[in-house]
Order: sequence, then C-alpha cells, then structure tokens
Amino acid sequence: MASIFEFLDYRLYLKEAYVAAKRANPNHSHRFIESKLKLKSNGHFAQILGGRCNISLELTARIAAFLKLGKRESDFFENLVAYNQAKSHEEKNRLFAKLMTFRKARENVVGADRHAFYRKWYYTAVREALDLKPFRGDYAALGRMLAPAISADQAHEAVDLLLRLGFIKKTPGGGLAKSEAVITTGHPADSEDLKAYQVEILDLAREAMDRFPKAQRNFSTLSVTLSGEEYRLLIEELRAFRGRVLEMAKQCRAPDRVYQCNFQFFPLATAEGRP
Repeated sequence: MASIFEFLDYRLYLKEAYVAAKRANPNHSHRFIESKLKLKSNGHFAQILGGRCNISLELTARIAAFLKLGKRESDFFENLVAYNQAKSHEEKNRLFAKLMTFRKARENVVGADRHAFYRKWYYTAVREALDLKPFRGDYAALGRMLAPAISADQAHEAVDLLLRLGFIKKTPGGGLAKSEAVITTGHPADSEDLKAYQVEILDLAREAMDRFPKAQRNFSTLSVTLSGEEYRLLIEELRAFRGRVLEMAKQCRAPDRVYQCNFQFFPLATAEGRP
C-alpha cells in the first residue's frame, strides 16, 4: 500500500490500511479493530470510515499506536485528521501547508533560464499528455491528443524542447515520461515568455466555450467589492487551493484527460478612479 504521506484523506488511508491487513490476515475484522481501540460500540469503525462520525485527538493517538506508526508518520496522521475535520477555510489552509512540509515529492522550479517552456501553450500540454498513454514515437498521434490538435512537427518540437530542458525523460522501454510530478514558476514569477503564455491560455479558454459542451467545461465569474487586506487573504486562499489541485493531480491513479485551470483576479474599479 502507498505511504501515509501520499494521502490527503485519513479515512481513505484507514480503508486502505484495513484492506492491506485483511489481505495479510483474513481474521482481521472491524470487530477486532474496535476491540483493540476500545471503541464504544460495534459498527463505530465503519461509521468513521463512512464519514458519519469524526475522531478525537485521543482516538487519533490510539489509532496511530495500533497501526504502529513512527513518530513522523504519527505527526502526519494527527495533522491529516485535523485537516480533514477543520471547520474554517483559514484553519484548513494552515493545516494543508503543514501537511506539505511532510511530503517528499520534489517540485521542480522553472527558473528564468528555462522560461522557453512557456513560449508555446502546447509545450505544457504535451508534457501532461504523456501521463495519459504510453508514447512510442508516434508524434502525429501525440499531436491529435491535444485540443486543439497540433501537427506532428509541433509535437516533435515540443518533445525535443522538454527533453533539452529536463522536464521529461526517456524511459528504459524507449518511451517518454515526466521527470517530476510537479513543476512551478514559484511565487512570484514574471517574464515576457510567461506573460505571452498566459495570453495564449486565455485565448484557449475563450475558444473552449464553443469547442466543448457545457458538461465538459466549467466557467464562472464574480465581481466583488473588497479591501486591500481582503484581496491579500483571497490570494492566499487561491494559492492554497492551487496546491490542493496539484496534490489531487499527483494522486490520480488513472488520468484520462488533461485539464487547464486558470485563475485571474484584477481590478475593475477603484474609489480613486484609477488602478
């Protein structure tokens, strides 16, 4: 089973831990766990797994001991439970940031010297599309996977650049794979290449309204009145949400499509009559 540090839902972790233990010992049962954890009633463990009841800090510690988690694993599990049961967005974001300090997955920062990666919108799309099916040298088929489709020459160009920049690698079987699960420009980041890329992506978003039926896309807009301080808080919320989207993508076991997710937040009016 996967490491505990790969989970963002403690109930899912407990379900998988139970299945793994049951596979090793058919006598392992909910009743056995309830007895060991001294739970108050039969069916209590099933209620926890089903999300029908939360667990206390004291029970969290008992579960960690029962599962024989080490110190670092126990600390992660405790924070994971708190994250899943948090009531406010502020608390959830704080705990999410804390959980990320435990994660071992590497995050490749795209420095200014590698911003050529953003010169064409399809460079990022080709990189992500390599997760969808094995690549065996058919650049025309790779190009047809994108929406809108690109030519075989453009797909070849993208692969050459991605290999040169180190964002993908050749596999022993002769295919291609991403070098790291996640790459980022970091915060903040700015360059002419990045600006041009974002403009291209906005154009794609506009075209997507006609290219895809409503069930396959999601667009929403808001116009709101805020203070400068509330704006800064919302930016932190967006960064935290972006992190959760990346974590969800990293944990996806059977991806079948590549999505583009955009965030824009800009002034429409000010009290002084200027930006």
